[in-house]
Amino acid sequence: MLKQTGTILIFLLMANIVFPNESRTVLGSSIEVLDNENTNIIMLEEVINITLYKEYYEVTVEFDFYNEGAQEVILLGFPIKATYQPIADERELAKLYNFESYINGILLPEYTVREESTEDRFYITTTTWFLREVVFPANSHTYSRVTYRAPYNHAGFFKSAGYIYGTGRSWKGNIGRMTIFVNHEDDIIIDGVSFRNGHSPNFTWVGNGKYQYVMENFNPELDSYINIGITPFDIYGQYHNEFGDWAEGWIWNEHLLYRNENDIRLFTKNQIRLFINFFYALHGYSFRNELYINYFRNNNDTINYTINPNFSENDFNEIERKNIDWLLKLERMIP
Repeated sequence: MLKQTGTILIFLLMANIVFPNESRTVLGSSIEVLDNENTNIIMLEEVINITLYKEYYEVTVEFDFYNEGAQEVILLGFPIKATYQPIADERELAKLYNFESYINGILLPEYTVREESTEDRFYITTTTWFLREVVFPANSHTYSRVTYRAPYNHAGFFKSAGYIYGTGRSWKGNIGRMTIFVNHEDDIIIDGVSFRNGHSPNFTWVGNGKYQYVMENFNPELDSYINIGITPFDIYGQYHNEFGDWAEGWIWNEHLLYRNENDIRLFTKNQIRLFINFFYALHGYSFRNELYINYFRNNNDTINYTINPNFSENDFNEIERKNIDWLLKLERMIP
C-alpha cells in the first residue's frame, strides 16, 4: 500500500490542447490538483526546452525543488490525456513517445498505470496515468527531469505545440523562476507564441532559431499555458504549396506588414534571407544562388518569377522597401 501525502501532476492533453508541468494532486476515485497548503516543498526553478520538428516536437523539463520541512513522500504522476474520434488512426495521434523521468539524475524505470475514459457522441477522452512514488528529503533539493516526444495538436488545418505551467502553483509559495526555450530549424515557421491569462514573460534571442521567455516569482493560474502555432515549411520548395499559400501575405502592398520587431522575431536567418529575396524575385532579380533560382521558379504560380535584365532596387514601392528594411533590421538583431 503506497503511503500518499500528495502527488506530482504532469498533464498531457493530446489532440486538443497542451502539456502541463509537475504539481501536487490527490489520487482517489478522481484526481484533484491541490493548492499550495500543507506542503513545505518550493519550486525554485523550472527550465523548459521545446524543440520543434516537422512531424513532432520534443520537450525536456528540469525542476529544482527545495523541501524546507520534514521529509515528504509524493506520488509522481504523469498522465496522458487524449481527446479523439473513436477510430484507430485518431487514437494513434494521441500517443506520447520516448517518455522518461529522472529524479536526481536516476531514471525511474517502472510505473503504475491507471486509465480513465469518457465518451460522448463524437469523441473519446482518455487519461492514462503513469505513477511512481518519490521521496523529497527534509531540508534538501530534489531535481526532477522529464523528457518526451509528442505529435502536434491539430485544430483543422492548424498545428500547435504547448505546455501548461499553471499546475506549478500547487507547490508552496510562488514559482521562483521559469525559463522557456523554444527551438526550431528552417523547416518550421512559428506562427506565434502566446501565453494565457495575460502573462508577459521577458523575451530575448538566444541564437538563430532559439528564443527565451522568462518569468520570475509568480503564482500562475491553474490553466496557464504557452501555445506555439507552427507551419511545416520546406525552405527550398520541396512542398511548393506550403510556401506559396503562406507567402501571399508577403505580396500585399496595401499595408505595412511589420510595425516592430515583435511581429517578425521568430524567424531563422535563412528564412529571413529567403523572405527578403522574395521581394527581389517579384521584380526579376537575377540570383546567383541556384537554390533561390529553382525555388522561385518552382513558385511561378505565386510570383511569376522571370529574370528582369533591367532590375533596379528603385523598382521597390514604399511598402516593399519598408518590409525589406524591417527584415534586414531583424537579421542584424539575431545573435
